[in-house]
Amino acid sequence: MGRRSTTKGKRYEREVVRVFEAAGHRARRMAPLQARIGGDVPDVEVIATAPVDDLVLAVECKVGARNPNPHAAMAQAIESAPAGALPVVVSRKDRGESLATLRLDDLLHLLRLVGEGGVEPVDEPAHVVDLAAACRRVSLRVKAAAAAAYADADAYRDPSPRVTGPADEP
Repeated sequence: MGRRSTTKGKRYEREVVRVFEAAGHRARRMAPLQARIGGDVPDVEVIATAPVDDLVLAVECKVGARNPNPHAAMAQAIESAPAGALPVVVSRKDRGESLATLRLDDLLHLLRLVGEGGVEPVDEPAHVVDLAAACRRVSLRVKAAAAAAYADADAYRDPSPRVTGPADEP
């Protein structure tokens, strides 16, 4: 791969990190680890704060003049994802919009998590809304739903009956 292509890829990885951080998630480029131990680490690691705290995404970033091959990129993301991480491919054709690709089973799993939190879907189509803004709105809705669920759960956490003693009697 040429120097210009490598530079473009690194720039896109940094852009993807900024988008996830703007949405309130922790993200970092894994390039230093790739250089040390080889290609068995994802381009970007994201630790999501919603819909599930500490959900780890192993993100493979692809950018180029031609459409990136989604199946090859997903195979690379799966191979580089650590155990328990969700492999995701974020790709963009030059000067185009970014797309996120994930396996259907993983999408269904995420939808179940969002559904359990009582989150309402985003009103506008995803291609109309800025990705970071949409992520922030969903994140806030999930956090509010989770807080309500935790508050309800706290009412049921004390299963032990109260023992009354002489100090409790009037």
